[in-house]
Amino acid sequence: MRKILIITVLTMFTFTQCDYKPSNQKNAEITTQQEEPEPEDFTEDKPVLDTKKYKTYSVSGLGTFTIAYPKKWEVMERPNPQVSAIMIEPENGDKFRSNVNIIVTLRGEDLSSAVTGNSEKQMRQVFPDYKILSKEMTKLRGKKCLELLTSCTMQGYPVIQNQYIFKKENIAYIISFTISKDRYNQEKDTIKDIINSITFN
Repeated sequence: MRKILIITVLTMFTFTQCDYKPSNQKNAEITTQQEEPEPEDFTEDKPVLDTKKYKTYSVSGLGTFTIAYPKKWEVMERPNPQVSAIMIEPENGDKFRSNVNIIVTLRGEDLSSAVTGNSEKQMRQVFPDYKILSKEMTKLRGKKCLELLTSCTMQGYPVIQNQYIFKKENIAYIISFTISKDRYNQEKDTIKDIINSITFN
């Protein structure tokens, strides 16, 4: 039951935020300005994956790519129509289970409009202590990527969510890492490994 609740909350948390379309672009707080310099690509050209630590998973359907995940984690395919897959760590008592949530959706508008002041207010209606810690444009595999770092309390657990939102043609990819706040710093290398592992087929 706890697993189902986590999936439901994660889906709402990620999909609502990134699919929000502001009704008034003039009043919307955007993440980037046109005059800003081109962001650097933070992904490695030829990533080396530790096969003793990770497996790879192929996401198919609307958008096709491969991504790594820790070997001991469980993969849940298509838990609902909006979510392509969830990778979640094994049961660990009463502790929050770290997870990766993947959403692939058609999206026509610029990524800079994905996070606005209004959408932040919407998230606070679900998570009262929701806070955007940072948001910046970067590049992933040559594609502009919005990196968003947020915090909130989810099912009684203080968590950090690290999201990467990027487009390839008219398809948006939303990859969300949700980790308990007290473990976030020690999991940064895992997040980097997983993001670096992404390859498009």
